[in-house]
Amino acid sequence: VIYGGALTGKTTLAGKIGKDKDDILVFSTDGNAARQDFITADLAYTGTLETNKEIASVLNSVIGRVHYVVFDLIEGIEDEMQRKFRESNLTSGKAAKLTYDQWDEISAFYGGLYTVLMAFQEHFTYIFISREREEYGKNKKGEEIILGKVPALRDNPSKIIIPDVDLKIYASSWGG
Repeated sequence: VIYGGALTGKTTLAGKIGKDKDDILVFSTDGNAARQDFITADLAYTGTLETNKEIASVLNSVIGRVHYVVFDLIEGIEDEMQRKFRESNLTSGKAAKLTYDQWDEISAFYGGLYTVLMAFQEHFTYIFISREREEYGKNKKGEEIILGKVPALRDNPSKIIIPDVDLKIYASSWGG
């Protein structure tokens, strides 16, 4: 997991892990990887099963050609799912709040993604790029303090897809 704020070089750093840009496939939710000339696959939510089938198809097509698969801002796919669900709810006269079934569909998507990734794990090393968030705690005086920065992975991806992260890298912008 590589995490950090906007414009801190997370995608660029992920790209340095392979021998060259042709050794990495980037599933992109924001278009940043395509602007950097990586091999990319746009990741858009078209349905839980359909989206996971598309991911599996893309992975199958690059076996032996690339060794690293990057998911650039994995939260972006859930953002898209939530946006579509809210629009659907509003169109059908419901509140913009997600239903339990829609939250279950988000969990099902991540469960399916985990299954897909494990099916291809012998072929690729997976790299997830995430936003950052501050983690808070209390000091000895009971005052709330910032303990540090952590990946902003939401519950489902952090528990279902990548429960055992091998390495976390914090990207920061030091002095511009």
